[in-house]
Amino acid sequence: MNVVIYANHLIRSGYPAMRQTAETILRCRRAQEADAQFCMPIKEILTLIPEG
Repeated sequence: MNVVIYANHLIRSGYPAMRQTAETILRCRRAQEADAQFCMPIKEILTLIPEG
């Protein structure tokens, strides 16, 4: 059986995304632009949480 794990790629791609979001917040002095450009909507995030 062959298994490939891409967890390292997920971690490595997460940092640039967080940095870009932080830079946008600092540049605009608020989160609205970063929220609209980079963030998942809360409604979409809630669909990922299993109902218990």
